[in-house]
Amino acid sequence: MRLVRENRPPIQLSYGGNVHPAETLDQLAHTLQTTTARVRQRLAADSLGVGLHLHEPLVRELESPDASALLRQVLAHEQLFVVTANVFPQRAFHAPRVKERVYAPDWSAPERADYTLAAAAALARIAAPGSEPLTLSTLPLGHHALLRAKPGFRAAAAAQLARVAQGLVQLSSTAGRLIQLAIEPEPACILETQADLADWFVRELVPAAAALGLDGATLRKHIGSCFDCCHAAVMHESTSSALQSLSSAGIAILKVQISAALETDLPHGLAALTHCAEERWLHQTSVRCGHAMFVAEDLERLPHGARGLARTHFHIPIHAEPALPLRSTAEGLPRTLRMLSALPCTHYEVETYSFGVLPAHLAGMSLEESLAAELSTARRWLLEPDAPNP
Repeated sequence: MRLVRENRPPIQLSYGGNVHPAETLDQLAHTLQTTTARVRQRLAADSLGVGLHLHEPLVRELESPDASALLRQVLAHEQLFVVTANVFPQRAFHAPRVKERVYAPDWSAPERADYTLAAAAALARIAAPGSEPLTLSTLPLGHHALLRAKPGFRAAAAAQLARVAQGLVQLSSTAGRLIQLAIEPEPACILETQADLADWFVRELVPAAAALGLDGATLRKHIGSCFDCCHAAVMHESTSSALQSLSSAGIAILKVQISAALETDLPHGLAALTHCAEERWLHQTSVRCGHAMFVAEDLERLPHGARGLARTHFHIPIHAEPALPLRSTAEGLPRTLRMLSALPCTHYEVETYSFGVLPAHLAGMSLEESLAAELSTARRWLLEPDAPNP
């Protein structure tokens, strides 16, 4: 949905298409014509944004002009628009067991850069004509556990991302509109917080880009941050400190993912929290006690006897009300969005990709109903930032 604001650029509000296991053009077209179209109708919206998950096989299909034209036709017919895409998972995001494989290939691998540039070109072909920038969100270099014994990883990742920035400059010129890549910090990864991103960007990415002849201003125009509210909550990173870190490094937030995490108090809520563990994705969990905090790589790897406030990387619908002793971090979202919406960023995306594995008490409705409820809630928070939670 396009949310009009007085004296401000409109917000482009989408939902994350990675909730759908659509890995081919036929599957994606069918999903858009059914589920997504019905969500738009539920909202009585003139148009609805969808953040496509450009899975690698789909990107290859979209290299065909006929395939790109077909997808544009479907989007136009269903009154849908695309200004952003998720290229964090490159392959098989809805396989029965994904876990650490979602981070492969990592950013030190040339094939990650090649795929990202191909996806950016595909997005430019799919999007309707206009001057709005196009954004793609990507992984925060890689996962700690997979890269501890990989010397030179950070420098290699910087070199590949600098190459992508160089490619985005050329793609933007050809497409006639700005194409940007947003790096998404995540718990237990090389870049866990926005502060980590800011430090790495200045120390390693800027010099790598300079080696290719890209100045800092051009780099920052094409590479920035994706602010995922769930991830920030798990890492207990305050919005104000995150914005300060990014501002000091001259890094823009290009995309915001409106998402919520599960939280509880340990040890009391441990049984309820572990009941939510499932086999497909990692659920990194932080435990904070006083000023001390540690992050477990998965919910099932919490140390015995852990005590404190636990937050788990398990995206739950932002309107959901978990049964006690579980709670949602969505309570802080209106304040976070109030701060973020004051920035130039206009790409906002509701992202609850985990809907298909939610326990029944957290889902509570069909996917269409849930997406419509999340988008309606996000729209209200963005346009009425002082409105109380429902």
